[in-house]
Amino acid sequence: MTHPQAMSAQTMPSLYGDVISTFMGVAQATDPKQTDADVVVSGVPFDLACSGRAGTRMGPNAIRQSTANLIWEGKRWPWDFALEDRLKVCDAGNVNYAYGEPESLVDNLETHANRWLKAGKRCLPWAATTTSAYRCCAHAREHGPLALIHFDAHTDTYEQGTRFDHGTIFHHALKEGLVVPEHSLQIGIRTSYDRHNHPYEVLDADWVNDHGAAAVLERIRAKVGHHPAYISLDIDGLDPAYAPGTALRYAAACPPI
Repeated sequence: MTHPQAMSAQTMPSLYGDVISTFMGVAQATDPKQTDADVVVSGVPFDLACSGRAGTRMGPNAIRQSTANLIWEGKRWPWDFALEDRLKVCDAGNVNYAYGEPESLVDNLETHANRWLKAGKRCLPWAATTTSAYRCCAHAREHGPLALIHFDAHTDTYEQGTRFDHGTIFHHALKEGLVVPEHSLQIGIRTSYDRHNHPYEVLDADWVNDHGAAAVLERIRAKVGHHPAYISLDIDGLDPAYAPGTALRYAAACPPI
C-alpha cells in the first residue's frame, strides 16, 4: 500500500468527500475553455494553518449542500431577479493538496486560480482559512497589484509566525507587492494593531456600527475606485452571535448586512 505522504495531491483520494452536489445546483466545470461562466466557485478544504477551532476542511461540501435550500425559490428577497438571470456561475470542485503540507495547498491554489483568471473568469473560493487569500492574491504577479477589501476581526498583518500563517498573510502580500495599500481597506477590525504605523486604512467595528453600511460602501468606492480588487471575508468579521462556529470569537462586530 502506498503511504499517503508519497502520493501527489492529484492522486490522493479526498478525505473530505467528493462533490456530490454543486453550489446552487450550477454546472460543474474543470476546463475554463469549456464553460461560458462569468464566475467560478471553488472549495478549499483546508484549516491546517488555523490557531483556533478547526473545521473549515469540511466546509466546501457543507456550503454546497446548504444551498439546496436556496435553489427552489429562484428570486430571493429583496431582489426581483434570480441569480442565473444576471450571472453565469460554474463550480470547479475542490482544490487538491497533499494533506499535512500547507505549502502544497497554497501552491496548488495559485495554479488553480490562475487557470481561471487567465480565461477571463472571476474566482470565488470558500471555506479555507485566510491563508488561502495569500495565494489568491498571487495572480497580481502577472496582472498588477490589487486593492484589498478585507472584512475581519483581525488585520492579519502580524509579522510573527510563518509565511503561510493565517495571521500574517497581508503582511507578506504587502512585502511581495501583491496589494496596493493606498487603495485598500480593512473593515470590522476589533483586535489590537499598531494604529500609528499600519499600512492599510482601517474602519474598525466601532466605526462601522456608528456609521452604518451605506457609509462603509461609500468609503470603499472612494478608496478602491476602479482599481482591480480582491475581497477577503473572514467569518469572524461577523459577530459570533451570527456565526458561532468560527474558530476565534470576538463580540461587538457589525451585524450581517
